[in-house]
Amino acid sequence: MIWVLLIFAVLALAGAAGCLWYRHRLGQEIAIMAAVATSKAADVSRLAPGTAAEVKGTLRCATPLAAEFSNVPCVYHKSEIQREVTYYSRGSDGKSERKTRTENVQSNTRFATCTVEDESGAVVLNFTGADVEGELVVNRREAEARGVASTVISIALGGNDRSTLIYTETILPQDIPVYVLGEVQADRSIGKPVAGSSNRVFVVSQKSEEERTGSLRRTMIWLLVGATVLFAIAAALGYFAARA
Repeated sequence: MIWVLLIFAVLALAGAAGCLWYRHRLGQEIAIMAAVATSKAADVSRLAPGTAAEVKGTLRCATPLAAEFSNVPCVYHKSEIQREVTYYSRGSDGKSERKTRTENVQSNTRFATCTVEDESGAVVLNFTGADVEGELVVNRREAEARGVASTVISIALGGNDRSTLIYTETILPQDIPVYVLGEVQADRSIGKPVAGSSNRVFVVSQKSEEERTGSLRRTMIWLLVGATVLFAIAAALGYFAARA
């Protein structure tokens, strides 16, 4: 019993540490956003490669894509399929327990050549490696069809499992306002910071800078709350383990 309490206490401490680490990372991102001044699109070409650059403008694309699931015209899409399997297994007490596991089936990310345009001109945007905050256009669940053979095998083995396919798709349409924070590339486009760069952030978002900052700050608050709760749970478990 003592070891069980100690194991869960350690897990709670690890979870709390993870919350604080991620909170620190978000704080660094907010600091970088605040430190990098907004550049005009036409001025990015005058910046040295490796310089952090922030632009705000309209996403333009001459040859948009068609999103994989929704077929909506877009500049970027990330289309994913996950399989959620519900099954039953017997616990140590002999009782049947309902469990769920999720498996990744497919993930497809595509983007077109595009620019960010403002009143000064335009700058080319390279999506490779970007943290994209777009619009969720598909989020549906469908029962997965199963062949007769797999159904017979499952029944023969005493199984009662069911699987559901979860389809999600996030896009960035063309001609929308975007906020971009990245690094000037050798070809004077904006893209992902190179390995070892101190910039570390490459985001393309439908949110404004102010909206992103507010959203990240709210997430930081919830992470602090979560870390505090987990620390309290770890302390309580440690106390009971010591008393046992």
